[in-house]
Amino acid sequence: MFQFYVPELNPEQQQVFITKEEFHHLKNVRRVKIGEVVQVFNGKGLVFKVKVKKFYKDKVETEVLEKKFVPEKHYELVLCIGIIKIDKFEQIVRQVTELGVDRIIPLELEHCVVDKERLINKYERLNKIIIESAKQANIAYLPNLELPKKLEEIFSGQEKWLVIVCYKNSNFVLDNIYNEIKQQNKIKIVVGPEGDFSEKEIEFLKQQNVSFVSLGENILRSETAAVVAVSFVTQLKLAYL
Repeated sequence: MFQFYVPELNPEQQQVFITKEEFHHLKNVRRVKIGEVVQVFNGKGLVFKVKVKKFYKDKVETEVLEKKFVPEKHYELVLCIGIIKIDKFEQIVRQVTELGVDRIIPLELEHCVVDKERLINKYERLNKIIIESAKQANIAYLPNLELPKKLEEIFSGQEKWLVIVCYKNSNFVLDNIYNEIKQQNKIKIVVGPEGDFSEKEIEFLKQQNVSFVSLGENILRSETAAVVAVSFVTQLKLAYL
């Protein structure tokens, strides 16, 4: 079933108007017709099934058939990744949204080749990618794309997190910490940029309570490493619901 994003959705309404880009997507891309049933969501857990009733010049009127609120999953998963080339960062955002991450935090690291301001200038496009990916995957919650942070900032706060650092020189793999992943409901995955972490950053990470893991013998691109690690964690958490 096709899904469309309506951020102003509320539990009381009995009809929904789909407008702007979503109207164009419904009418001209998906070519939905009067009488068809589609799904709308607000990115915060509210999901409606609606029937298309009438087309106007710039919107479509729908009738609400069914309402549900999707509860948040039992764990929080955050991807912290060094800023990489924009097209590759877009790829990461698209794929980890489909996999169900809750937050994406770009990291300002020594070997980053893209300035944070250039990335921030792409946030409107990146958030559109998040919406499109959530629609594609029928996800009820949109992940939050945060402003870039320094490495030390992701360790601030009093909450206890399992922090998994993807590092090719580690003697451990993700399977070695499956018990920790299974038991911990606040997980951060940390991935370096194209040039990996600097020695200074590795030394800093060694002073934190983190789990270094290798993702295999092959040297993976940052975007590949992020997807591999996120996929492993989400699949393991799903298995222990």
